[in-house]
Amino acid sequence: MEEIEWMKAETKRSTVARLQQMSSLCAMLPSQVQEVAKSVKRLWQDMSAVGHCRRFDLFELNPTDQMEIDDMSQATVLTDRFDRALLYATHVHGGQVRKGTGTPYVAHLLAVAATVLEYGGDEDLAIAALLHDSVEDQGGKARLADVRNRFGDRVAHIVEACSDSLADTTKGERKADWQHRKEAYLEKLERADSDILRVSLADKVHNARAILRDLRNDQIGAKIWDRFSQPKERTLWYYRSLADKFCQLLPGQLSEELREIVDVLERGTRR
Repeated sequence: MEEIEWMKAETKRSTVARLQQMSSLCAMLPSQVQEVAKSVKRLWQDMSAVGHCRRFDLFELNPTDQMEIDDMSQATVLTDRFDRALLYATHVHGGQVRKGTGTPYVAHLLAVAATVLEYGGDEDLAIAALLHDSVEDQGGKARLADVRNRFGDRVAHIVEACSDSLADTTKGERKADWQHRKEAYLEKLERADSDILRVSLADKVHNARAILRDLRNDQIGAKIWDRFSQPKERTLWYYRSLADKFCQLLPGQLSEELREIVDVLERGTRR
């Protein structure tokens, strides 16, 4: 019996690792997106097939960590709604790349969706993760209405809350001042439900990971801060504020990871 449980757990860990690798693809052509969506869905169906697996550790876990592990042991089945959301996100962000890189923006969206799924999110949360930047970057209120029409109120609610502006920049509408938007976003997190917090946290963690990775890259290093519209001190203030807020509102492994990355980023800028 113990051997069967071990095999189930190993199958799940392998599946998660495969999904992480998929989320980091840096050169995906639009024609490949449908196959990627099908592959993601198959991975999580594989996890469903192995049932509910509990991890056996040699150390005691605090209640919050145990809840996270229990969440991660519940396999999420993805349907064709996820396929459609990935295709929609790729269309909406077509041609868009990550700041200062040639990485297609969809790589970030896949990474955020993967993190949400790894930490027990359901299909709606995974879809919201794929679409979390669509309103802020690509269409404002009109885009939000389209997201609601295509994917429902719950997804639209999360996407709206994860946006720090509803201005349609594609039509020349201007966003509010950076400082005002970030302070308003931090305040909004205080009132956010767990759905919003989980998607937002996954987004911020992936952004922080990307900053740290490039900061450690000898070819980039401190030049990473030139990618942002604000000085590095303001950018770090925002990430420190986010880390503190998430550790307060959604304590657990992922919030702690964000805090630890910010610790390293701050030390790196002081050298």
